[in-house]
Amino acid sequence: MLYFFNFNRQGIYSPATIASPDNMKESRIQTLHPDKDKQNKIISAEKYEVIKAAILQILQEQSLTHTQLMQALHDKVHVTFAGNAHWYGETVKLDLEARDIIKRNTAKPPVYSINKH
Repeated sequence: MLYFFNFNRQGIYSPATIASPDNMKESRIQTLHPDKDKQNKIISAEKYEVIKAAILQILQEQSLTHTQLMQALHDKVHVTFAGNAHWYGETVKLDLEARDIIKRNTAKPPVYSINKH
């Protein structure tokens, strides 16, 4: 039996569903959007985790503009990631902003960094 998890707004896992061989489906996550009036995408939880880990690792090293972050993400995962790294990167980046895990400053262009609470 496998356990799948959802995230709350703080990025903490909570049990979501239990899967048995009879109902094995890919675990999915509803991502959040920083604009509360918008709803983001439902994506593969596995892909979410890969992109989230890559974004956080990249931003641990330095703060980056959107263009720099997406390029660094592409460079990091494009060989092994099955999917459009830029599309997933944008979706997960917005989710991480909504969960207050990363932040975007007000500079022009905006710079992304880890939100150190």
